[in-house]
Amino acid sequence: MRSFASLLLSGFLLLPALTLVAQDQTDAPDEAISLATLVALPELLERAAQASRSGDHPQAILDYSLFLLFNPTLGQAWHGRGLSYLQTGDLVRALVDFEHALEYSVAPEDQAAVLVDRAEILLRQERFNDALADLDSAIELWPDEVFGRMLRARLHEIEGRSGEAMADYDELLLLLPESSDVLVERGIFHLRLGDEEAAARDFDEAVARFPDDSYARLERAIFRAESGDIGAALADIEVSMQLDPENLGLYLFRASLLGDSGAQRESAESYLQWLNKIRLDTIRQNNLLEQGDVTVSMAPGRSYIFSFEGREGDTLTASATSLTRGEVDPLLVLTDASGAALVADDDGGGALDARIERYVLPADGRYRLILGHAGGPSEGPLRVNLSLN
Repeated sequence: MRSFASLLLSGFLLLPALTLVAQDQTDAPDEAISLATLVALPELLERAAQASRSGDHPQAILDYSLFLLFNPTLGQAWHGRGLSYLQTGDLVRALVDFEHALEYSVAPEDQAAVLVDRAEILLRQERFNDALADLDSAIELWPDEVFGRMLRARLHEIEGRSGEAMADYDELLLLLPESSDVLVERGIFHLRLGDEEAAARDFDEAVARFPDDSYARLERAIFRAESGDIGAALADIEVSMQLDPENLGLYLFRASLLGDSGAQRESAESYLQWLNKIRLDTIRQNNLLEQGDVTVSMAPGRSYIFSFEGREGDTLTASATSLTRGEVDPLLVLTDASGAALVADDDGGGALDARIERYVLPADGRYRLILGHAGGPSEGPLRVNLSLN
């Protein structure tokens, strides 16, 4: 791959040649320049697009900039560079490029895409009226514009225009009949409006039509859990875990639901599975019981294992407290000598802190108190306490 400097040098060397072609062919100068440009630079445009797709947006910006030196009226390139600026957080330059993209884009579908991307920036800036104007224009230009219609539905909802939002969701269902996402999103919208029956219908339809969709199962599980139907929520979570085994957050959700249902050991086992799935390193300490409490440093994927001897009937209390409130989301799991999970806690200590309160040990033997983190913040100091009475 040629360096930026060599590309820039070759670009400036090419400019006089293009000028001479234009001067020599006065009858059709634009055609001569266009042909020369098309021969020289299409690969640069593709390279810029590839850099953007791979997430190397600084390189994409460089390549798009070079391309635009010779193709200043190609809307696609302005749009591409604007998207890369957007990804790097440079909203001002992104807006300028989108303005050029609108000026030079011809196809209605392309203009609509630029308007939707500009509306996304305007929404971030809370310029809701300007964003709505862009979304309206985009949908008028290209009625099949899906992402823009979804954004407009959410904007209508934010501003309290529930009728307009529902109309957009209904239209999206016509545009995307083979997608569960719109049904789920409409169900969530019904919930925010307080219409649980309509929400249930949408969630049920999404699962019935798309039984292998993990997202639909998960959202119905959340709805069922919030409605108090823990058993049905657990059934959906089990299926969702089979469909999407890489979604580790499902282990936490299942553990929480099992705890709410009173299944203490099953809940602890699910929390332990989560810790085993995310574990990157383990630190073992055996003197916590003698010391009473220690301060440790939590990090992503880290677990601490504190081993101790207990007797049947001993009452255990353990806690893990963030030394900076809310900085760490600790999780405690107690296991027996065989590694079987007995009891666990995530947020029982208040805020995000964990606390196992007055758990009665079932037998004489060796136990392990495992400290890790749940799904919240995972880096910072913790004070861990363990006592037996």
